[in-house]
Amino acid sequence: MPDRTIASSPAATRGRACRYWIAREARRCGTTSGVRPYIAGPRCPRHTPAALAGQPEPGNTLHEHNAFPKEATA
Repeated sequence: MPDRTIASSPAATRGRACRYWIAREARRCGTTSGVRPYIAGPRCPRHTPAALAGQPEPGNTLHEHNAFPKEATA
């Protein structure tokens, strides 16, 4: 079987495209908007580790214990 060459977008060749593997479609995501680096490779917001686990992104929530203390009224 001869090797197939798959054309990549310029963004994908520079590492700025989401490299999440979509198994049922046998392809990488390839989205270039909102991509950030992760240990597993560049990921778009839809394929971050937290998004895939159904969790919010760390640091995007303000917890009550981290909020500024309310001023006392006298």
